[in-house]
Parts: sequence; structure tokens; C-alpha cells
Amino acid sequence: MSGMEREYIRDRTLEGHESARKRRKTIGGAGVTDNHMLSMALHLRDQEMSVGGR
Repeated sequence: MSGMEREYIRDRTLEGHESARKRRKTIGGAGVTDNHMLSMALHLRDQEMSVGGR
């Protein structure tokens, strides 16, 4: 039974993602909002540090 529930949840999640894509809604974390934030994110990535702070 739990396998069926997982599959149902997975299918509904994928349907929701597809629906959001069709409406041009973003899925996931916040995007970069300005050049300074982009520069800082790239700098941290180059230093192999976490950009998300997690």
C-alpha cells in the first residue's frame, strides 16, 4: 500500500511541476536578483563554498 501512495504523490508532484512550467512559474529557490548577488554567488562557488548557506 505505501508503495502505491508514494507513486501517487510522485505523480501528483510531477503534474504540479509541469503545470507550473506551463504557467512559467519557477520551482526551487530564489533566483539571483542583481549583479552584486550574482558576483558573490559565483565567488563563493569558485571557493567551493555553499551559495545557499546550508
